[in-house]
Amino acid sequence: MSKKVFYLVLLLILSLGLTLRWRNLGNVPLPGQSQDEYSNAWVGLSIIESGVPVGMSGMKAYPVQKRVYINPDRIFQQSASGDATTLNYPWFDHPPLVPLITGGFAYFKGARVFEDVSAITIRKPVAALSAVTIALIGILASQLFGPAVGLFAALFYAIAPLTTVMNRMVQAENFFVPLGLFSLLCFFRFSKAKEKWWWYLGVAGLMAGVLVKLSFIAFVVAAILLLKQTVKKSWPWVTAGIFVLAALSWWVIYGLALSPSTFANVLLSNSERAYGIGYQAVADLVTTVKVTGTKTIADGWVLASFLGMIALMASEEKNKRWIVLPFLSYLSIFLFFGGESFGWYRLPFFPFTFIALGYLTVELVKKANPSGLLLFLVPLGVSATRVIPTDGIWLVGWRIIPMAIVLIGYLVSDKRINRLILATLVAMAVLVSVIYNLKIDVSLWYKIS
Repeated sequence: MSKKVFYLVLLLILSLGLTLRWRNLGNVPLPGQSQDEYSNAWVGLSIIESGVPVGMSGMKAYPVQKRVYINPDRIFQQSASGDATTLNYPWFDHPPLVPLITGGFAYFKGARVFEDVSAITIRKPVAALSAVTIALIGILASQLFGPAVGLFAALFYAIAPLTTVMNRMVQAENFFVPLGLFSLLCFFRFSKAKEKWWWYLGVAGLMAGVLVKLSFIAFVVAAILLLKQTVKKSWPWVTAGIFVLAALSWWVIYGLALSPSTFANVLLSNSERAYGIGYQAVADLVTTVKVTGTKTIADGWVLASFLGMIALMASEEKNKRWIVLPFLSYLSIFLFFGGESFGWYRLPFFPFTFIALGYLTVELVKKANPSGLLLFLVPLGVSATRVIPTDGIWLVGWRIIPMAIVLIGYLVSDKRINRLILATLVAMAVLVSVIYNLKIDVSLWYKIS
């Protein structure tokens, strides 16, 4: 496949993914279902206007806890409980890069007080950034495993209902995931070409990432280990670590300059949070597909992608460490510091699991393995139950036709026919998922529990 064809198809996939994310951007999830979205923008807006970060936290470490009624997007008539909002300042829950981006965009669009901040406004840069994530998934996967893997990985991530909805939300993970992917891509190119400008770009991505959220340290650790394994000299990984510490020190200086006691108390309070650790957290990661604390989207692509990761780990592919190591690094962070039920904590897994699913798809097609039919029945079946009526002739057809396809695949020994059947099933799974995405509007969202 030529580069022109690859990038043309990737552009089409990117356009599809962005279209799905832009649809119902301001309504799904409902404004206020995660008030972190408003808080991020409020912190940035307050920094721009007064120099002091003001936002919502929930931690008791803040000496200033002011209860006020703020009603952006008329959330008290929709999803909010009606309780007053507790504002904390100076706000130090996370580094300020995401607040500055979202609050700065809201300010540019005319917001001057907190109630001026609307979900449709602050979600626009997030949705645009999700297109960058799709592109980086495709490019990184193509560099590691070939263009076909890159296109499949980008396509699956672009149309998976869970990622489509979560990529709209103003959460830090939507900002640091593309930064992490960008750094990994640059360091991979540096390990091959030894051109320093790739290293500089990769380090810039790491420095920006730690100013988004501290859990980005998983990408930093993975990048440093990969540089140490793939580059003979020690200066690339040692210097990268120094630059990251320098970037992180800026946030420390910023916090100490505003309020040393509050900054220290917030860091200690963060370190004492209790999260779900152990088997249950891993089981929930694979089997549940939560978006917020109360809303769950049925999505078979998530389970299929984790099966792909298992297959990639078991393979002898030499470049798999560029996917497996970041995945395992973030898994350790997730289990000890972020094993919450909210969907956005899981977002950093998905670029790697979907790349693994793209790799597995190409391998199944190459070998004309009928097992691939069973794999893609998972996302097809889950999405189809949300699109096709579950009674009458439709239900009978849904029960018979897919299993008939699988049976034919196992009975037919011709590899070309098996590849055709597998390609048909993959196309059906993608199409049904796109239709399911289009059906997720406000009326359906109210029905989802």
